[in-house]
Amino acid sequence: MKPEKRTPFMPMNFLGAKAHVHYQPKGVVGIMTPWNVPVNMIFSPLADVLGAGNRAMIKPSEYTPHTDIMHKLFAQYFEESEISVVTGGPEVGAAFSALPLDHLIFTGATSIGRLVMRRRRTWCRSRWNCGKSPVIVGEDCDIHQAAERIITGKSMNGGQLCVSPDYCFVPRVASKRLSIAARQ
Repeated sequence: MKPEKRTPFMPMNFLGAKAHVHYQPKGVVGIMTPWNVPVNMIFSPLADVLGAGNRAMIKPSEYTPHTDIMHKLFAQYFEESEISVVTGGPEVGAAFSALPLDHLIFTGATSIGRLVMRRRRTWCRSRWNCGKSPVIVGEDCDIHQAAERIITGKSMNGGQLCVSPDYCFVPRVASKRLSIAARQ
């Protein structure tokens, strides 16, 4: 949190001008998590939120009922004003996303992200994680090793990761080598 010196972009430092960046907490940060990676998607941003001196409100997916243990543990070790967990279905998620949070971290489906964006009464900078992940296979790669790595990546967490490979771009040369090897 210590201020960092910055050199002002001014001719001759504008007669001795000085610049510093002062890091300050944002306030209350909302964390909305998906069903497919519930623990990591809570604790990973929560470490940054708390490390920066913020407070957190967490809304886990209603499809992860066992995350209610986090509600109990956070209540045991933190004041409710530091970390609070809100549970419930889509109506609770809608109300949560409409809260005047200072920052919102949402990870989930694009369709739900659009709903969250519409419900925001106050705009804040947000982090969004969702999308499709292509794999680009080079002409000079070992096609068998690439196939094995792609299948391993796709099968992690049942293929339910934001970075799970969804489709491949394979050059014709590599494709021909694969079909020749398959025939042998």
